[in-house]
Amino acid sequence: MQEFFETHFLVYLICMWVSVLILLSFFGGWYQLSARYGFNGRIEGECFRFASMKIGPKLLGVNYSGILFLTVGPEGIRFSVFLPFGIMHRPFLLPWDSIIYHEFKKGFLGKSLEIHLADPPKRIVLLGKPGEACLDYLRIVEEVRKRKNTAEDTP
Repeated sequence: MQEFFETHFLVYLICMWVSVLILLSFFGGWYQLSARYGFNGRIEGECFRFASMKIGPKLLGVNYSGILFLTVGPEGIRFSVFLPFGIMHRPFLLPWDSIIYHEFKKGFLGKSLEIHLADPPKRIVLLGKPGEACLDYLRIVEEVRKRKNTAEDTP
């Protein structure tokens, strides 16, 4: 048995790596988000390399620490991962109007932006500067929603 592992260690390691990436994609929700919002193009906006986020429920979510490439622009937030982590992590573009709730937090460990989606129902926490960059766009979306709601309420 030891000879098998010595001769096939690299194959075993690659299979484990791929398995872990697939599991993280499904449990965290990246797979569902990329199926819904898949996007392989580029967008104009501010780019953040090696950014971090948490995706999924608070206790069982998946941390993507320092492996994300994010672009924050007028169209939304484009998410992609660093190449060695790309298996089952297709890039996606999250449009601003898909965010139903957001909360900016300043804590002991830094700043973060928690966003919630309706379809699919997911929680994403952007850590640091990418979260701050999203705030201006989210304020504009809130204003548009308020104006739309007041226009609908007036006879």
